[in-house]
Amino acid sequence: MRDGEQIVFKGESEQSPDTSPGDLIVQLKQVPHSFFHTRKGSDLYADFQLNLKEGLLGYNKKISHLDGREFFIDSDKPTQPFSVRKVAKEVNAFINLKGNAPTWLFITKRKLIC
Repeated sequence: MRDGEQIVFKGESEQSPDTSPGDLIVQLKQVPHSFFHTRKGSDLYADFQLNLKEGLLGYNKKISHLDGREFFIDSDKPTQPFSVRKVAKEVNAFINLKGNAPTWLFITKRKLIC
């Protein structure tokens, strides 16, 4: 359900003698979450920073969903910056993977890579 949507319970408001009860209306308010920053329809999105080692060699990260369930996302191969991964088949949660690459390298480090 979306922020601001209303749920109407017909005839469920306070009752008193000789009157028919009215409707009880509940309006939803979406509150910000510390990890999932964006919602598109039913899908949740979050950002995950990968360091250079994780981006090149792989990673294994634990994610807690809104209901407390824990999921793991992992990879054993290089990850492209700004790629998006679905957390698990049964939840509509996606992770934007952002990489941190160095802006410069010492000559000795360059030789190790090349």
